[in-house]
Amino acid sequence: MIHIACCTDDAFTEHCGVLMVSVCENKGESPIHFHVLTNGIKLSNERALRGIAKRYGQSISIYRVNENDLKDCPIQKNDRVSIVAYFRILLPVILPEFIRKVLYLDCDILVLKDLEDLWNMDIERFSAGVVMDQQGQDIRKFNNLEYDIALGYFNSGVMLINLDYWRVNNITAEVLEYINNNPEKLKCWDQDALNYVLKDSKLDLPLRFNVQDEFYWKDPLLARKYWAEMYDAVKNPVILHYNGSIKPWHKECTHPDKELYQEYKSLSPWRGKKKQHVKLKKRIKIVGINLLIKLGFIANRLNYR
Repeated sequence: MIHIACCTDDAFTEHCGVLMVSVCENKGESPIHFHVLTNGIKLSNERALRGIAKRYGQSISIYRVNENDLKDCPIQKNDRVSIVAYFRILLPVILPEFIRKVLYLDCDILVLKDLEDLWNMDIERFSAGVVMDQQGQDIRKFNNLEYDIALGYFNSGVMLINLDYWRVNNITAEVLEYINNNPEKLKCWDQDALNYVLKDSKLDLPLRFNVQDEFYWKDPLLARKYWAEMYDAVKNPVILHYNGSIKPWHKECTHPDKELYQEYKSLSPWRGKKKQHVKLKKRIKIVGINLLIKLGFIANRLNYR
């Protein structure tokens, strides 16, 4: 049994469902149990998620999270994430104790191959298996969090979590304490707190298990020594993570693999739902940047290959 956890609210239920479809369409021999953490979703959305699991013969549990447990977790007015982003910190507390590990996945993800190899990674001695962040060598992150760059910085959208390790070492409480004591350091919300607390207990996983937007850039921000693995990961992703601010369900999305999302969406209860625009402020910013690039005032170093 592979245990997969994701967190959603009503606004993101569609994307959670498309993620589930992609997992089921590409599953291997092991059955899947989905664990969905929410702050309370509409009955119609809950039925849709349960219907996906039932259609593919898999199991699902849905948990209502008490947001008071995360009262010290900062969310600003214009943040592009909600308090739901912090729910994953509570997985060792919420999930039954007989579940010893869980694969956490953000909802802006597609799973394109079976997860057997990832699930069977030996993390017995580690807090979690993780993949380096697309900006994981940005010295500003390490200066901000005050630890050595040699320890690395990971993307928390994909985490193979050793629940036993977290429970024995009280990691949930440690992460929440760090958040409470260092709100000014959380530039990437709980991801920064997780990186600090897990900095010397994590296991680095191959890039193909979390292929992020900037892996496709002509001028990526990772050191050249990672480029060969990065290029191969882009060609053969196991997990595709649309972690930019513009998603494949936005009309403005230019991601090279954006249509993959539509393929899996067509197999979901949200088939036929039209793409949406990004918010007006961001649309204006996109138009302005494109104009400056066209006029030659700024270089377009962010082009996809």
